[in-house]
Amino acid sequence: MSLVSTYYKNILLGIQRGNHCGVFSNAKPYFLLAVISCIDENTITENNIILNEALIKKYNAIYKHYEPDNDVTPIGKPYFHLGAEPFYTICYKDGKTVQGYKRTPSLKFLKESIVNVKLDDDLWELLQDADIRHEFSDVIIKHFIE
Repeated sequence: MSLVSTYYKNILLGIQRGNHCGVFSNAKPYFLLAVISCIDENTITENNIILNEALIKKYNAIYKHYEPDNDVTPIGKPYFHLGAEPFYTICYKDGKTVQGYKRTPSLKFLKESIVNVKLDDDLWELLQDADIRHEFSDVIIKHFIE
């Protein structure tokens, strides 16, 4: 494993999750698994992640797979709140921004105000390798879900 791969694996494992009454949310890990899966299935082919039906369906399916008895956290939450992480950049339209990450903007606002989100270029390049995608997915599942 390369130093860059190890660096990003550690960053992914350090993402901050929501915590409500001592229960951590896995919405961000599920979202990352959905992105990795969409890359694997070629529904995301560029470092230009948009909130589309393929990504939403994949996220919902992954969420329900791991938490079948719970309501799915709306995809807008991890899509937006991952912006606080160092490897994830939200690209807003027309210079729009949102101050802080305490509240989640509506899905309508996110769709209207965000051009796309981007991963760090080095992370994106790593995720082009199927073995790395599999390894990162396994690490996310083992660390946050199992």
